[in-house]
Amino acid sequence: MKKELSLLLRVGISLGLIWFVFRKIDLADLWSRIAAARPLYLIFAILLMVFVTAISGLRLKIVLKVQNISMTFFRMTALSFIGAFFNNFMPTSIGGDVIKTYFIARESGKNLPAIISVLVDRTMGYMALVIYLPIALLLGFDYMTEPKIRALVAIVTLVSVCILSLLFSRTLFKPFYHLIKKIKVMNLGNMLAEIYEGLQVYKKHPLSFAGVVALAIFMQSLTIVSVYLLGLALNLEVGLIYYFICVPLTFVAIMTPSINGVGVREATFVYLFCTILKVIPRQEDAVALSLMTFALYLINSLFGGLFYAFSGTVKKTDLKGELPRENISFKDLE
Repeated sequence: MKKELSLLLRVGISLGLIWFVFRKIDLADLWSRIAAARPLYLIFAILLMVFVTAISGLRLKIVLKVQNISMTFFRMTALSFIGAFFNNFMPTSIGGDVIKTYFIARESGKNLPAIISVLVDRTMGYMALVIYLPIALLLGFDYMTEPKIRALVAIVTLVSVCILSLLFSRTLFKPFYHLIKKIKVMNLGNMLAEIYEGLQVYKKHPLSFAGVVALAIFMQSLTIVSVYLLGLALNLEVGLIYYFICVPLTFVAIMTPSINGVGVREATFVYLFCTILKVIPRQEDAVALSLMTFALYLINSLFGGLFYAFSGTVKKTDLKGELPRENISFKDLE
């Protein structure tokens, strides 16, 4: 029942925002702008996103190495594409992180390290976004005339920094340890404690940790540039700096429950590019940029379908069941 309600909520948010945005634009004009996009820039944007996904594979390979899991760069890149494919095209109950964890655990024989590695990989991407948020705030401070927007960005940045500090600081985490251990549902308390302890391993590998964070920041930068290329394809005269302001904020906005960010992305692009920064005069252009950004993600993730076809299918029942317990000490937290 909870899954059905969650799906209904996400569908409702996406449809509501789509209606809110599209009721104000000329659909014929929107389509003509998309149809007139310059193909060369579109090709460059697609190639850049493929490169970003390959870097994601390298990042995951480094994360796995710390957990003593050795897998080839090609396989890690394939799993990154497969994860993107599941996020965009497969049932929502089987996400990209789940499928990557399954294949890594199956091929390495190490269940918990696989879970920890995928979690850390996702956390590093989140950390890169946290780094970009204050940069976006500083870059766009003079352009964001509404105090509410400035306050919102500052609050999101502060909360994000607090969460990351909690994840990687034993001192901050210790007061919450016993509360987490009391969670008995599906043995979730023990699992969360073990995952936290696994995260501490990366503190003993500062070079690997720094490399993973640097790659995550590099990936965020290239993703922003890919959206900029889409803007050039649409003949939008918007400077690159404005994309470095708006795109990270959009990444935060699409964390709102929705269907793949549909509706949220369009509303955020219109609000930031048209209303706040006023660098795109017509809403049709902002919506066209948003739709093409979503299409870019979909096209890139299609490669994951090909990799998945050669990796062996996965049944939903394969992703259930309790994982074997691993010997991890918590004496410092007791």
